[in-house]
Amino acid sequence: MTAFREGDLEIEFPDQVAPRRFDDPVTHKLSRCMKAVDCIFEWNGDTYFLEIKDPDNPISQAEGREKFLHKLQSDVLNNDLKYKYRDSFLYRGIYLTPTGTTGCVLTRVENGAGST
Repeated sequence: MTAFREGDLEIEFPDQVAPRRFDDPVTHKLSRCMKAVDCIFEWNGDTYFLEIKDPDNPISQAEGREKFLHKLQSDVLNNDLKYKYRDSFLYRGIYLTPTGTTGCVLTRVENGAGST
C-alpha cells in the first residue's frame, strides 16, 4: 500500500497507484496564479484529481467547521472547488504528459459521513 497524508488524514492506495502531491509550490510551478488540488493519481488508465477537506480535523475550530458545513450545504464549496479542478486539469494537460482518460470524483461530507 502507498500512503498519502494530508493534515491528520492518511489515505492508503493500492501498490499500483502512485499518488502525487499536486499543491506543493515546489513542484507546481504556477501555484502563484493557478489553484491546485491536493493530489493527482492514475488508476487503471484514468486520472483522478483529489481535494481533501476534513472538518473533523482536531485543530479546526468550531466556527471554522460551521463555516465549512455552510459552504458545503449551500454549494459555495462546489463553486470554489471548480477552479481548483479546472486549473489542475489545465496545468496537468500543459505541463505533464496525460495518459488514458481523465475523471473527477466529488465526495461530499454530510454529518461526518462521506457520500459520492
